[in-house]
Amino acid sequence: MARLLLLVLLVGVVVFGTAWLWIPRDETGETVQVRNANLTTPRVIVPLTKEDTPLVLPLRGNEAVSFDRAIGGVVPHHLVASSFLAEFFSLLSERSVRPKTILLMAPNHFEKGEATIQTTDVTWDTPFGVVESDPELLQAVLRGGATLSPNTFIEEHGVYNILPYIARFLPDTRVVPVVFRYQVSTLEREQLVESVMPLIRTGEVFVVSSIDFSHYLSQEEAEMKDEETLEALHQYDMNRIARYGSDHLDSPGVLLTLLRIGQELEATDITVLRHGNSADSIRGRNSSTTSHFTLYLSKEE
Repeated sequence: MARLLLLVLLVGVVVFGTAWLWIPRDETGETVQVRNANLTTPRVIVPLTKEDTPLVLPLRGNEAVSFDRAIGGVVPHHLVASSFLAEFFSLLSERSVRPKTILLMAPNHFEKGEATIQTTDVTWDTPFGVVESDPELLQAVLRGGATLSPNTFIEEHGVYNILPYIARFLPDTRVVPVVFRYQVSTLEREQLVESVMPLIRTGEVFVVSSIDFSHYLSQEEAEMKDEETLEALHQYDMNRIARYGSDHLDSPGVLLTLLRIGQELEATDITVLRHGNSADSIRGRNSSTTSHFTLYLSKEE
């Protein structure tokens, strides 16, 4: 009887050990959940309420603007600029053909994880509904060098601040988020662009870069930096943008990836919808502000 119990124990150890080895893990060795027909898709609750994400549009509208020729754009993730977000996704929802999926790129604000480019396959519960991943685009992002790192996204406001607006205005659109560490290389960006371009060329994927611009400056200083950034954008001066720091924007890599996609699609016409500063909403011309743009790239008519 003792031998039988010992044999059962040994078998159990082998089975458990084998199962442990095959648990999916991220680049840090921590376990992750992956989308699989036999597994439940992991879910993350966005830590925002409807009150945190107001849907009020700016007083001066852009009623004549059409996103029909747009391939992507830039939005802020600072919710002081919530009206900019509401307007951008409202306009995107009015396209003659709504995007099936959004490739949502953002800074890795807290430099989490070891990989330079990271993504996740989670389903998001937002105050306005559920936002699901797109397995096909996710696989393209992974082939392009990104690492599946769901833990990085739990506190990443550059992603989760955008999701309620997508859920509200584009309820059937899926999202694949990608975050970039600050030191992402040109080669890494190029590999990602090359991998996702076949799906973007179908017209079913819209690219959104979640970026805040000048940081920690007075409003007067921020306005000067924003003028420089806007000049570099209109000149498509990617070398200049690559040298910018946080006094211009929080992620040159995210912006440069969008611009490269625009080049690939011959969609380099840049239209600025809004430009503002946190001091416009917070009383006083603060000595430490954040500036915001919404803009979109489109093919020339």
